Amino acid sequence: MEFTPLDLRTWNRREHFQHYLREAPCGYSLTRYLDVTERMERAKAGGRRFYPAILWAVATVCNRHAECRMALRDGAPGTYDQVVPVYTVFHEETETFSTIWMEYDEDPDRFAARCRADAQAYGGNLGFAAKPDCPENAVNVSMLPWSDFTSFQLNLAPGEYLLPIFTFGRAQREGGRIRLPASVQAHHAAMDGFHVCPRAGRAGDPAGYALTHEGRPLLKQWAIFFRLWIQRGLWAGRGRLCGREDNP
Repeated sequence: MEFTPLDLRTWNRREHFQHYLREAPCGYSLTRYLDVTERMERAKAGGRRFYPAILWAVATVCNRHAECRMALRDGAPGTYDQVVPVYTVFHEETETFSTIWMEYDEDPDRFAARCRADAQAYGGNLGFAAKPDCPENAVNVSMLPWSDFTSFQLNLAPGEYLLPIFTFGRAQREGGRIRLPASVQAHHAAMDGFHVCPRAGRAGDPAGYALTHEGRPLLKQWAIFFRLWIQRGLWAGRGRLCGREDNP
């Protein structure tokens, strides 16, 4: 893992960063629905879990865009060369959850193999950090399989945590389609509304929202990644990830 400081003399968001980090520290969230009908049905037909596809998609998108990899060191902003996902495993016997982080891999087959290995090695640990030594460049991803939502807000105290946080809810079947609520929590010092705003609808894709300067919708990227994942027939592992089989 490498950390590259940003050059404040040339960074075009220098004043925005300083304002939202020190003068008006704040964050915000945005929730949209993702149509996952084909992807989820194929996964269920093949006996595969859907949550690992989300982990791979989120990590892949974040690693493509610097604003998703921002952090502070000694009060100065910079970016990691790569982030890794840290996710939750639910324990029905204790009604608690644990976290497991894993190394990222661009290849979904190798990523799936690591998911299986980590689930078998750490899925039975009941402590908060089932897999120890979580690195600082970990992006949090969690699932609320017990409920859908139209809005989700993490009440974080104003601080210096700049990485985005992703939360997904229970998928719902509506009008023959399966919709998955997806929420992104962002620190305003790292991302403006431009980076996490619903502008994909202008291009005829009302389900997506943008997270890039290129105008490519984040949720549309996830849908592409889900399709690739499921076509490869991936994931069969031990331990229950926080994504339940009783979703539609």
